Amino acid sequence: MLRLLRLISVVGCVIAVAACSSTGGSRARLIDGGISSPPPGFITYCFEYAEICGTERRSGQLLAFDFAQLETVNAQVNASIQAQEEARGSDVWRIVSGTETDSSGDCEDYALVKQQRLLALGWPREVLRLAVVKVPGVGAHTVLVVSMPDTDYLLDNLSSEVTPWDQSGYRFEKWQSRTQDLAWTKVSHT
Repeated sequence: MLRLLRLISVVGCVIAVAACSSTGGSRARLIDGGISSPPPGFITYCFEYAEICGTERRSGQLLAFDFAQLETVNAQVNASIQAQEEARGSDVWRIVSGTETDSSGDCEDYALVKQQRLLALGWPREVLRLAVVKVPGVGAHTVLVVSMPDTDYLLDNLSSEVTPWDQSGYRFEKWQSRTQDLAWTKVSHT
């Protein structure tokens, strides 16, 4: 039964990718630019969560995907965490548990929880990348970028929608390397 479900998932992905490319639906992609420094709060997070951070990322592409799963995780995490800005000068990255005593956080906390939930659901680490963006009228902001076969999508606490990166209106500054959790690169696009 499991083999059948995997086969159905792969066939569905192949059909979706073929339909996208046959209709000229190829979109611009985010790509790695030059080397960049990780956000300071991310470095501290990696020391605290060493079992999560510092793992090598496999190079590859997502073979099967479930867009509805992205939408569900985005909506559930956005609803389970109460937005709370950090004190000026503070940059604490953490995984919010969502319990009554630990249910508030800021943008990077939402992104980290979304990344961990998708990893737990079997999404490959290399397609789930944290990114720092500039939001007009807001400033620096952290989102989770999911690299799908057709384009890169954002899971963002400022939106209930899973949005293609080029429809966000954000300026992309830097993101996690595809191959190393601790390495970050500048972001460019095709």
